[in-house]
Amino acid sequence: MYPYMEEYDEDDLKETRMRMKDGRKAKLYSAAKPNIVRKHFEWMAEYGISGVFHMRFMEGIHITKNREWKTSVLRNVKRAAAMTGRLFAVSYNIAGQSLNDGVLDALMEDWKRLVDEEKITQHGRYIRHRKDGVSLPVLRRGIGYFLWEEHQVDGEI
Repeated sequence: MYPYMEEYDEDDLKETRMRMKDGRKAKLYSAAKPNIVRKHFEWMAEYGISGVFHMRFMEGIHITKNREWKTSVLRNVKRAAAMTGRLFAVSYNIAGQSLNDGVLDALMEDWKRLVDEEKITQHGRYIRHRKDGVSLPVLRRGIGYFLWEEHQVDGEI
């Protein structure tokens, strides 16, 4: 299945070596482009979707260039949320990695960096629980929900 591309700015698309049925080169987009993320948030607003869990993949996050790219996408999410009145939160994905102290330490180090340097929990559109900023990242993929009971803060998340 090929995504509908007509609403994207031509400058934000990249030609690939793949071909469409009619022979044209297929074009794809990247969330590294602010206009692409903004368009997705505009669609969410148009269709009544309140917000998004931004998936932050842990794979390769220890490599500075990878982490900076992933953080630039998160910055696009922050800007688009502010522009469109949508909400966002961070959701980590550790799929493909062993569940051990190393991956959990790396996750917490990254989360602290996002809180301290990127100030994500202070952003006006960051998802909140009972007027408080989310104090732990949402762990959705690769760990399983069984960890919630072990890692609750003040009995609630």
